[in-house]
Amino acid sequence: MADRRPARGLVDTSVIIDLESIDPADLPLQIAVSAVTLAALAAGPPATADPLERAR
Repeated sequence: MADRRPARGLVDTSVIIDLESIDPADLPLQIAVSAVTLAALAAGPPATADPLERAR
């Protein structure tokens, strides 16, 4: 059966955070990450006081 996943897709912050628990078959074959998502991921962990959340 042919692969019906999109060839390319833009993923957001929530997808990147949960990437380990997402089935690769549910993702596009090639993913892209926006500068906004990268900034959110870079700024988010230092902003929390919870060390467990920062480590996540």
